[in-house]
Amino acid sequence: MQLKLEHGYFKSYLKRLSDYDSNKCDCNNTSIQSSAHLLLSCSKYAAQYSKIKNKLRTANLFLKLLLTTRDEIQAVFDFLKNSEIVRRN
Repeated sequence: MQLKLEHGYFKSYLKRLSDYDSNKCDCNNTSIQSSAHLLLSCSKYAAQYSKIKNKLRTANLFLKLLLTTRDEIQAVFDFLKNSEIVRRN
């Protein structure tokens, strides 16, 4: 649910807190770190992103697709576990 609502441990959300001064991703400092960015285009997680595409056998992924059916949701869970992006540093 946090991924759908963009309400989680993403800089785009955490920027609202005083401890965070930037919503930019660590991968290039120009992209906003959101759930869509982390799951679909962050260069830090390109290998995990490729695994999702291969598992789902699709060339084009978008956030709504990834959070729709059981297979896609499982692929996202696997991605989150393998990439460890849901863990705080």
